[in-house]
Amino acid sequence: MKNNKRAAMEMSVGTIVTIVLLLTVLILGIFLTQRIFNISKRAIDLTDQQLKKEINSLFSLDESKRIILYPQTNRLEIKKGESDEFGFVINNRKPNEETFSYEVGVAEIGRDCQMSQEQAERIIELGKSRSDIRIGSGDILESPLRVRLSVPETASLCTIRYKVDVEDSAGIYAYSSVDLIIK
Repeated sequence: MKNNKRAAMEMSVGTIVTIVLLLTVLILGIFLTQRIFNISKRAIDLTDQQLKKEINSLFSLDESKRIILYPQTNRLEIKKGESDEFGFVINNRKPNEETFSYEVGVAEIGRDCQMSQEQAERIIELGKSRSDIRIGSGDILESPLRVRLSVPETASLCTIRYKVDVEDSAGIYAYSSVDLIIK
């Protein structure tokens, strides 16, 4: 009977030691997992801030301009059957907050183009116009406005100039153009 009690006592101590060790490992695992998630969250936040800063630097090259386009060359090359976008931001140079609107349309079709004005307009897939864009005095629109162009397979190889007209409450505020080169 003495051996039984001794064996039971050793088994109880061994079980308690095992449970304590397992709990220690579990707590360390939870702590390390939590630290890894916190570090990765900070890294994602930092990356997001860097991305926003880079976008702002791209669109804020010349703050004296009223409209800033990307690509800065004002040229966009798209192959038949493909889509691409150009973007722009509006820079409010007026002394008060202003409400802006814009419209994108065909300004000119190259001589080599076998396309009608209507067909060239249909290439503008998204972002043709927008209104009620409020921008504070001296501010630049935070996120770029994007215009998606989709060139059909049947389009002829040519160049089309699209105009971007920005208006405020007084009328035309700014304008610019983007050349689409269909390849």
